Amino acid sequence: MDARNWDQAIRKLGKKATPQRKAILTALSQQDKPATVDEIFIEVREHQKTSLSTVYRNLELLFSQGLINKQGFPGEKARYSLKRDTHEHTLVCIDCRKIVAITGCPLESYAVEIGLRENFVVLDHRMEMYGYCQKCSQIRGRVSD
Repeated sequence: MDARNWDQAIRKLGKKATPQRKAILTALSQQDKPATVDEIFIEVREHQKTSLSTVYRNLELLFSQGLINKQGFPGEKARYSLKRDTHEHTLVCIDCRKIVAITGCPLESYAVEIGLRENFVVLDHRMEMYGYCQKCSQIRGRVSD
């Protein structure tokens, strides 16, 4: 997704494509792993005058509108990443914070089944699994080759 698509995506939600929102999305697109609000703020401030509270508000808005992901570990700051698909499933390493996207959707038919059973229209879903990547597992002696 590039800046032109962000304008369209934001406007499609009935929101203004403000310079701050576009700067936040640009900053997220340049990250190789989910970033904290502070990390995003530092990146945005290099290109756009804004306040930390504006970054917080816009991150929450972009998350609530489904344009970005929000994840975190208990007791830690939330981390944000650009949403790349309609929904994502990920494996998250609890040591190095590496995130691996799960290909395919193991929950698609289950989401429909649950929706029908509970009389609920499921629009989206996500799944995060936490553990150790191969490198961290080897370092900790959890997995052998």
